[in-house]
Amino acid sequence: MRGRTIRAVVVAAVASSLASGCPNSVEAESSVRSAVAAGLIAHEGKLTLDQVHTFSAHLGDTWAVAYDPAVPAGCAPGGLTNNTPGGIPDRPCYVYLLHRRKSTWELKAKGYPGTLALPDGVPEKLGDKGKLDYLAP
Repeated sequence: MRGRTIRAVVVAAVASSLASGCPNSVEAESSVRSAVAAGLIAHEGKLTLDQVHTFSAHLGDTWAVAYDPAVPAGCAPGGLTNNTPGGIPDRPCYVYLLHRRKSTWELKAKGYPGTLALPDGVPEKLGDKGKLDYLAP
């Protein structure tokens, strides 16, 4: 009887998790956003948390790119190379390229899209305008 009760509780917990939209994935995404923001601040000492929360970013599994919407004024976020879907905007925003090392993110390059020397392994689709979202939690 006890085995059935345990199974019923497990099945109920899984069903509840699925019905609620898997909050663990939302928590994981928020955790990644926080870790990328922390990496930017740690490696680029002049950035503040409030500033970083205004950045648009494309977060991948091991690479992330973040765009500062204020540099230069009136810039458009998105694009990293001409091979990125949508290409590089006419007036691109300053970009920060980060690489994940376990649970931390390290700044690998910064500058303007199209002028960065990209390390090996950076996905061509990184910076896709359709994948951008704010870094704010």
